[in-house]
Amino acid sequence: MVGILPTLTPEDLQLAALSDAPRYRALNNGPRRLRQEPFRIRIHGADPLDVAADDVGLEGANTSFQVHLRVDPDRFADHFNAAQLATGPVLAVAGNSPTFLGHRLWQETRVALFKQAVDDRDAAGRSSRRVSRVAFGTGWTRSGPLELLEESVRLHEPVLPVVGPEQPLDRLDQGDGVPALEELRLHQGTVWRWNRAIYDPADGGHLRIEMRALPAGPTVTDMLANAAFLLGLTLALAPGAATTTRRFAFQQAHHNFYRAAQFGLGAELAWPLGPSGRPRTLPVPSWSATSCRWPARASRTPACSLRRRASSSR
Repeated sequence: MVGILPTLTPEDLQLAALSDAPRYRALNNGPRRLRQEPFRIRIHGADPLDVAADDVGLEGANTSFQVHLRVDPDRFADHFNAAQLATGPVLAVAGNSPTFLGHRLWQETRVALFKQAVDDRDAAGRSSRRVSRVAFGTGWTRSGPLELLEESVRLHEPVLPVVGPEQPLDRLDQGDGVPALEELRLHQGTVWRWNRAIYDPADGGHLRIEMRALPAGPTVTDMLANAAFLLGLTLALAPGAATTTRRFAFQQAHHNFYRAAQFGLGAELAWPLGPSGRPRTLPVPSWSATSCRWPARASRTPACSLRRRASSSR
């Protein structure tokens, strides 16, 4: 029930602690093969951290609370962009991993640790700013889930190169239900966007948004409150997301996410306020009295409120 257990030591995060299963061995060997050098962890904070590891064991420190939102394919882009908008503010109030290996770091250190602990880019890839396997994203989604799935295939090499027997087009031609797309789903499971598109062949096929940014703990009440806040804000923002994302730069949402992870309630985040959607930057505590409005011209009624009452455990 904690984003990162404060009492962890380096010995707890070595390869010997990894579950002895083929999937985990492959998930360790794949990034190592692509990176060809130690995994370096550098995180700024009150006590800056600089450590190196020969495997992905440091990632095992992270404990998250992931929730899935099933959405209509025709409305996927709006809901995904709304989730991207909502994640920063919610993460700012949900942070629960301020320490790692005795160092005081980010309010949500998991975000920085996970990105670096499984970063398969070599030195040339990092210097060229090639997108990491763990990332917030590269821009607003315009066309839907296929855009996100295609990006994962285009930008990242497979680390689990398993090929199944299915021929997806043949299955469609034969009217034998929807294809499982096993290779795509396996690959997508190794590209860790903080909000991730999920295709699932179950129930005739459906799409979900996997929201991965929330930490575990500190109590069940906190976790459910954080999830309700994230889901509720996403659903409230989705109807106006197409208009908002034309006025609010993706880089501002990207900046919000990492500032929220680093500074928590001390962060200053941009937000598209009022009917005009003009962004303003506000300290997170001031958001308790802030409402957001989406520019339906016939109405000036706020569509969502950014009020959140802290649970009794905080």
